[in-house]
Amino acid sequence: MWIWLFILLVIVTLTTTTISFFVRETNKLKKAGKVFLILLSLYFVPTGLQRLFVPISRSNESVQKYVMKSLPLGTSWEDAIQIIDDKEWKLDGIYPDYGLLVSNIDSHCYGIGIASGDSDLENHGVKSMKIYLGETHIMYPQHLFLIFPNDVSAYLAFDENEKLTEIIIHRDIDAL
Repeated sequence: MWIWLFILLVIVTLTTTTISFFVRETNKLKKAGKVFLILLSLYFVPTGLQRLFVPISRSNESVQKYVMKSLPLGTSWEDAIQIIDDKEWKLDGIYPDYGLLVSNIDSHCYGIGIASGDSDLENHGVKSMKIYLGETHIMYPQHLFLIFPNDVSAYLAFDENEKLTEIIIHRDIDAL
């Protein structure tokens, strides 16, 4: 969290320094330039603030740690359902007969089911559930810094003793 606060502080400092430099040094900064710099600040600052205060807007690893604080590995199936209800997360699916399908290549969760022998997918756990954590809006530099809505979910895998063994974070990005 402190790193995001630091990044936000740097962005605000650079923006205000840039504005004051142009105003002080040239005193010819046109109104359009000021408006552009203010709009640029308004574009980056909210994203930084969101990453500070909305846990699901951070990286998948950070979201996984956030979920693990409430649902540590080893949590029982019944306790997990109760905790999800207490946290007011949406239980998006309960699959008592299927584990997670996880890629051997990129560790991405491709859903719930039973992997066939000829695929790059393997089963994680014998039971699973899906939690909808919420929606966030994240800016992606690789997409020209456009802000896209993201649905953030967590897939939970349980072993034969009904104990939580794995949490995988999944994002559905509504992009172009």
